[in-house]
Amino acid sequence: MFVATAEEQMIPGRRLELEAAHHDAVTWLGKEPGFLSGRLLHFAGGPYRYVYEMSWSSREEWERFWESDRFTRLREIIDGQLAEPFTLTLYNVPTVEKAGK
Repeated sequence: MFVATAEEQMIPGRRLELEAAHHDAVTWLGKEPGFLSGRLLHFAGGPYRYVYEMSWSSREEWERFWESDRFTRLREIIDGQLAEPFTLTLYNVPTVEKAGK
């Protein structure tokens, strides 16, 4: 599995618009090969900071999406609600066995 997070700073007063943009984005992303899930996290310590977390089946699937025009479309959907463009952080998710096995 592979996870990409987008660090976001909302334009003050645009919470509903930002959440709606993410709803549209996850609906659209659901059609992407390798996309598993997405969720919007709101920072508990302040009103304007968000993180959008996207899980992908593999780094290769993410990279195909990231290099495509479809990634540009995702940016267009989200960036209009942000005080500045989001920044990405990428994570490999190692396989960890459950305790007791």
